Amino acid sequence: MKYKSLLKNFVYKITLNLFNVFLPLLTIPYIYRLFEPKIMGEIEFTQSIMNYFFIFAGFGIYTYGLREVSKVRDNKTEIEKLFSELFLISTLSSILVLFIYLGYIYFEFNSDILLKNLLLINSISIFSCIFYIEWINEAFENY
Repeated sequence: MKYKSLLKNFVYKITLNLFNVFLPLLTIPYIYRLFEPKIMGEIEFTQSIMNYFFIFAGFGIYTYGLREVSKVRDNKTEIEKLFSELFLISTLSSILVLFIYLGYIYFEFNSDILLKNLLLINSISIFSCIFYIEWINEAFENY
């Protein structure tokens, strides 16, 4: 029975990883044909800036949470406590980084409206980092 669960989780994890690799391979060429090169360059530029902030918004919660929940996965009260603490840390760090990011946009890109708007759209990714709790499912091997 344990072997069947392990095999099923292995297949689900491989499927998830393949989906994360192949979906961009299918959609990116279409998006690049849709927009002209100058706009795509600006989109990529704004995403690179957002990614620097995204690193700090995540605050290493994914790796730390995965490791710590895997250690205590049989103790429900410890898991609930750990999840609550990590979710709070993730929320606070994401909100702090989001405010710093918005301040950076306001002071640095006030003259270029297109870049400013693209950066504001990318701020959704930083905010959504709060809700990125895939680490708990991976710790329980629940794909």
